[in-house]
This record gives sequence, C-alpha cells and structure tokens, in this order.
Amino acid sequence: MSVATATVIPRQPRFPALLPSPTGPRPIPQRPQGTPYAHMNAHRDLNRELDDLSEEEADILEIVRIL
Repeated sequence: MSVATATVIPRQPRFPALLPSPTGPRPIPQRPQGTPYAHMNAHRDLNRELDDLSEEEADILEIVRIL
C-alpha cells in the first residue's frame, strides 16, 4: 500500500494569494541630450538682464551710502 505525503504532492493553499504578482523591471527613461534649459535661453536676453541687475545694485548701494 503506497501513501502520498505532503512532500510529494503539494497541498492547495488555504487562502488564495490576495496580492497581485510583482511587476517586472521598468525601463529607465533616458536623459535628454544637450544642455538643460537651453530652450529657455532662446527666449531671454541675458545681457539686458545683467545690465538691469547691475543698475539696481548701484541704486541700492547709493541708498545705503546715504543712510
């Protein structure tokens, strides 16, 4: 008389698996090539902005000297 044990035939799980199976690895998006924020420099006049800032700095220094 042969007997089948739990080591030979696996039992059915008492509770079903409630969690979904883990997903596979996702591809990592590639970084865009070129300099970052290059598209912003096309819309800005950096020389004019630097001149404006230097004028504001000179105005603030004059106010500080007066006080």
